[in-house]
Amino acid sequence: MKQVPVSTRRMTFVLLIVLVLTLLACDLISSLSQGNGPDAGGAENPPTPAPIPDGWILSTDSTGACQVAAPPDWELGTDFFLALEEPDPGPFEDVPGQYPPSGPALWGAGEGSPLPEGHHFQIRTSRVIGEQVCSVWRIKADEDFTDDEKSEMEQVGATLQEVQ
Repeated sequence: MKQVPVSTRRMTFVLLIVLVLTLLACDLISSLSQGNGPDAGGAENPPTPAPIPDGWILSTDSTGACQVAAPPDWELGTDFFLALEEPDPGPFEDVPGQYPPSGPALWGAGEGSPLPEGHHFQIRTSRVIGEQVCSVWRIKADEDFTDDEKSEMEQVGATLQEVQ
């Protein structure tokens, strides 16, 4: 019986591992492209918004498509912002999807527009609804949000929904 050299057995083992990993990666990409990505279930299964806390006020964006509840002392356009936005096509060309805006679009800066100067902090919640994105956010200059402010904005974001 002929003995197989150790280096050949190692090479065969390495090739087998590479083949298994490649098959797993192909399966993952295939499942994402078949509607299991971030936009899967979009309009058919929108998330259920959280109950509105007592005393909070409902606000609707300028298009009438998005709605959110906020504390009564928050003023839309000053203390927080709400908008229907165009979705980002996503980071992967081979796995298209609908994603919330990212990069300079988060700051309202388009092609050739400057970003805000200085230190700015933003808390944002976005929901992909069909071919659009509803977003609610707060912006603060020079200092980050406190834990209480972050918690309160999380509650606001939980009420974000499409106007029915």
